[in-house]
Amino acid sequence: MADRKRRLTVWAEIATILAFIITAVALIVTLTPRSPGGAGGTTTVAVGSRDGWVGVPVPHSAGQKYSIRASGDWTVDYRNFPKVGPEGYSESIDANIYQGCKVTGDTYATLLGKFDNGSAFAVGSGGVFSDKEGGGLSLRINDTCLSDNEGSVSVDVSPRAGS
Repeated sequence: MADRKRRLTVWAEIATILAFIITAVALIVTLTPRSPGGAGGTTTVAVGSRDGWVGVPVPHSAGQKYSIRASGDWTVDYRNFPKVGPEGYSESIDANIYQGCKVTGDTYATLLGKFDNGSAFAVGSGGVFSDKEGGGLSLRINDTCLSDNEGSVSVDVSPRAGS
């Protein structure tokens, strides 16, 4: 009987270790930028709702234009508000959220972008954006109170030819 208990304990410990390893690998894969390798030099990054500014490893120079596409969902308060896409909450839902944690005046949960020392701008689900000064590109959720957030978005960034 003691031998059987010991074997069950060993198997339980092995299962716990495997679960930890699988979780760690999944987290690493999610947070690691997948850098140029897709068609046209597309770089894909995961932007978590609890991250601050996330740098995007793309070539940059003054006047460079980027095509950005984002998908996924996140929330600025998993206890009280549903997840939404990178376009953020509607004005009516946004009006019900405490307004003291915004990075910009855009609605909460909007995907934001910024070129180095420039001002933050709304990216939403995507578009074409121009880097006027040649700085690095960073992305984040429009929220500074991050501890109650949940979810992430996947963002594809491609330098535009002829920029």
